[in-house]
Amino acid sequence: MKKSKIFIIVYYLFHLILIGGLVCSFFIPTLYDTVSKIDIKFSDQTIIYKIAFYACYFLALGIVGILISIFKDLYKDTPFKKEVENKLKIIAVIFEVLALIVTVKFIFIPNFLTIAVMAMCFIVGLCFYVLSQVFKLAIAYKDEVDYTV
Repeated sequence: MKKSKIFIIVYYLFHLILIGGLVCSFFIPTLYDTVSKIDIKFSDQTIIYKIAFYACYFLALGIVGILISIFKDLYKDTPFKKEVENKLKIIAVIFEVLALIVTVKFIFIPNFLTIAVMAMCFIVGLCFYVLSQVFKLAIAYKDEVDYTV
Protein backbone atom coordinates (compact mmCIF):
# COMPACT_ATOMS: atom_id res chain seq x y z
CA MET A 1 0.00 0.00 0.00
CA LYS A 2 1.26 3.48 -0.89
CA LYS A 3 2.17 5.55 2.15
CA SER A 4 0.55 8.97 2.35
CA LYS A 5 2.52 12.09 3.25
CA ILE A 6 0.72 12.33 6.59
CA PHE A 7 1.67 8.72 7.39
CA ILE A 8 5.32 9.47 6.69
CA ILE A 9 5.23 12.66 8.80
CA VAL A 10 3.56 10.91 11.75
CA TYR A 11 5.86 7.88 11.45
CA TYR A 12 8.99 10.03 11.63
CA LEU A 13 7.47 12.24 14.30
CA PHE A 14 6.96 9.16 16.50
CA HIS A 15 10.58 8.19 15.92
CA LEU A 16 11.75 11.71 16.75
CA ILE A 17 9.71 11.66 19.97
CA LEU A 18 11.11 8.26 20.95
CA ILE A 19 14.73 9.13 20.20
CA GLY A 20 14.41 12.58 21.77
CA GLY A 21 12.77 11.05 24.82
CA LEU A 22 15.51 8.46 25.23
CA VAL A 23 18.22 11.11 24.90
CA CYS A 24 16.44 13.45 27.33
CA SER A 25 16.10 10.64 29.86
CA PHE A 26 19.76 11.14 30.73
CA PHE A 27 19.09 14.79 31.56
CA ILE A 28 15.76 14.53 33.43
CA PRO A 29 16.95 16.17 36.68
CA THR A 30 18.53 19.07 34.80
CA LEU A 31 15.52 19.54 32.53
CA TYR A 32 13.17 19.29 35.51
CA ASP A 33 15.06 22.00 37.39
CA THR A 34 15.21 24.20 34.27
CA VAL A 35 11.48 24.20 33.51
CA SER A 36 10.24 24.07 37.09
CA LYS A 37 8.56 27.27 38.23
CA ILE A 38 8.96 26.43 41.90
CA ASP A 39 12.11 26.47 43.96
CA ILE A 40 12.05 22.73 44.68
CA LYS A 41 14.74 20.93 42.71
CA PHE A 42 14.46 17.39 41.39
CA SER A 43 17.09 16.25 43.86
CA ASP A 44 14.93 17.61 46.72
CA GLN A 45 11.96 15.42 45.77
CA THR A 46 11.22 12.20 47.66
CA ILE A 47 12.39 8.88 46.27
CA ILE A 48 8.77 7.81 45.69
CA TYR A 49 8.15 10.94 43.61
CA LYS A 50 11.28 10.28 41.55
CA ILE A 51 10.32 6.63 40.96
CA ALA A 52 6.79 7.66 39.92
CA PHE A 53 8.20 10.37 37.64
CA TYR A 54 10.59 7.99 35.89
CA ALA A 55 7.90 5.29 35.68
CA CYS A 56 5.50 7.69 33.96
CA TYR A 57 8.26 8.91 31.67
CA PHE A 58 9.33 5.47 30.50
CA LEU A 59 5.76 4.16 30.26
CA ALA A 60 4.99 7.09 27.94
CA LEU A 61 8.04 6.23 25.83
CA GLY A 62 6.85 2.61 25.79
CA ILE A 63 3.51 3.76 24.40
CA VAL A 64 5.30 5.64 21.62
CA GLY A 65 7.38 2.54 20.84
CA ILE A 66 4.27 0.36 20.60
CA LEU A 67 2.57 2.95 18.38
CA ILE A 68 5.59 2.83 16.04
CA SER A 69 5.23 -0.94 15.91
CA ILE A 70 1.51 -0.65 15.14
CA PHE A 71 2.26 1.88 12.40
CA LYS A 72 4.68 -0.58 10.80
CA ASP A 73 2.00 -3.29 10.90
CA LEU A 74 -0.57 -1.00 9.28
CA TYR A 75 1.35 -0.62 6.04
CA LYS A 76 3.45 -3.78 6.00
CA ASP A 77 0.51 -6.15 5.99
CA THR A 78 -3.14 -6.18 6.94
CA PRO A 79 -3.78 -4.33 10.21
CA PHE A 80 -6.39 -6.89 11.24
CA LYS A 81 -4.08 -9.23 13.10
CA LYS A 82 -4.15 -10.51 16.66
CA GLU A 83 -0.81 -8.79 17.33
CA VAL A 84 -2.29 -5.33 16.65
CA GLU A 85 -5.23 -6.09 18.94
CA ASN A 86 -2.83 -7.19 21.69
CA LYS A 87 -0.67 -4.08 21.25
CA LEU A 88 -3.73 -1.87 21.61
CA LYS A 89 -4.68 -3.72 24.81
CA ILE A 90 -1.14 -3.23 26.15
CA ILE A 91 -1.39 0.52 25.47
CA ALA A 92 -4.76 0.56 27.26
CA VAL A 93 -3.24 -1.14 30.30
CA ILE A 94 -0.27 1.26 30.30
CA PHE A 95 -2.62 4.24 30.30
CA GLU A 96 -4.57 2.75 33.22
CA VAL A 97 -1.29 2.24 35.10
CA LEU A 98 -0.42 5.87 34.38
CA ALA A 99 -3.83 6.90 35.73
CA LEU A 100 -3.15 4.86 38.86
CA ILE A 101 0.29 6.45 39.38
CA VAL A 102 -1.19 9.93 38.95
CA THR A 103 -3.99 9.03 41.38
CA VAL A 104 -1.43 8.05 44.01
CA LYS A 105 0.44 11.29 43.32
CA PHE A 106 -2.83 13.18 43.87
CA ILE A 107 -3.13 11.68 47.34
CA PHE A 108 0.22 13.16 48.36
CA ILE A 109 0.31 16.31 46.22
CA PRO A 110 -3.26 17.35 45.43
CA ASN A 111 -4.00 19.92 42.73
CA PHE A 112 -6.53 20.43 39.98
CA LEU A 113 -4.17 19.64 37.09
CA THR A 114 -3.50 16.22 38.59
CA ILE A 115 -7.21 15.43 38.47
CA ALA A 116 -7.33 16.43 34.81
CA VAL A 117 -4.30 14.28 33.92
CA MET A 118 -5.73 11.36 35.89
CA ALA A 119 -9.07 11.62 34.07
CA MET A 120 -7.37 11.93 30.67
CA CYS A 121 -5.18 8.87 31.24
CA PHE A 122 -8.19 6.87 32.38
CA ILE A 123 -10.35 7.93 29.43
CA VAL A 124 -7.58 7.40 26.85
CA GLY A 125 -6.95 3.94 28.32
CA LEU A 126 -10.63 3.11 27.90
CA CYS A 127 -10.54 4.44 24.32
CA PHE A 128 -7.61 2.19 23.43
CA TYR A 129 -9.42 -0.78 24.99
CA VAL A 130 -12.54 -0.04 22.93
CA LEU A 131 -10.36 0.27 19.82
CA SER A 132 -8.80 -3.12 20.59
CA GLN A 133 -12.30 -4.62 20.81
CA VAL A 134 -13.18 -3.08 17.43
CA PHE A 135 -10.07 -4.70 15.98
CA LYS A 136 -11.01 -8.00 17.63
CA LEU A 137 -14.42 -7.91 15.96
CA ALA A 138 -12.90 -6.88 12.60
CA ILE A 139 -10.45 -9.80 12.84
CA ALA A 140 -13.35 -12.18 13.49
CA TYR A 141 -15.24 -10.82 10.47
CA LYS A 142 -12.12 -11.05 8.30
CA ASP A 143 -11.50 -14.63 9.34
CA GLU A 144 -15.13 -15.50 8.66
CA VAL A 145 -14.92 -13.99 5.18
CA ASP A 146 -11.63 -15.79 4.51
CA TYR A 147 -13.17 -19.14 5.46
CA THR A 148 -16.22 -18.65 3.23
CA VAL A 149 -14.12 -17.80 0.16
